[in-house]
Amino acid sequence: KKLESGKTYIATFNLNKIVDVPDSLEEFNFFFKVIKQDFEIKIDGYKPYSDNDLKWNQITGFVKTLDNEKVENIEKMLTAEQNGKNLHLKIVAENSRKFVFIIDSAVRAKDDASVKIKYNGKIINVDKNDQIDFRIPSIDKFEVIDVKTQIYPEKLIKIIFSDPLDAKQDLVGKIFYGEFFNFNYTIKSNELFIYPLTEMNDNDNFEI
Repeated sequence: KKLESGKTYIATFNLNKIVDVPDSLEEFNFFFKVIKQDFEIKIDGYKPYSDNDLKWNQITGFVKTLDNEKVENIEKMLTAEQNGKNLHLKIVAENSRKFVFIIDSAVRAKDDASVKIKYNGKIINVDKNDQIDFRIPSIDKFEVIDVKTQIYPEKLIKIIFSDPLDAKQDLVGKIFYGEFFNFNYTIKSNELFIYPLTEMNDNDNFEI
């Protein structure tokens, strides 16, 4: 039986069924509290299916729960739509507390667009019911969408652009961080991964 989220239970351990003990030690009473379930949703970004056709895109992100959860409950919790049309949303369990989602066929058009990612935590007994409005810029705009940093398992800076970059482009001399900045980098479609080879100072400005 699944224990109720956030509830405190009193339990008895019958020690006398395992070893011989004095009468006063036959039962050991204790209490414990079940973790109160909660979750957070993060959007990784979007990328086109093809670098030669920027209209059709895929949005990725993940859901993290505080306690173990079933993937089928996360599937019921999330929906996505654009311009009133439901988009196909696939959930993949990375483990019992982290779930990756993939939203298919998001359209990038002449004007800025929004994909509404709606969530309702009722299915997992969490009082959260809201939506995330994820912006997809006009197909005529080239801009930085987001910048993410990572420390573990390796140090990197991830920059997400609105359009795919040229994988053969030489970025040496085009990226600056403080007075001295040595780095390696890789380009994957509209994502630039920078791997610093020198220490980074929080007070320095990053320019590209």
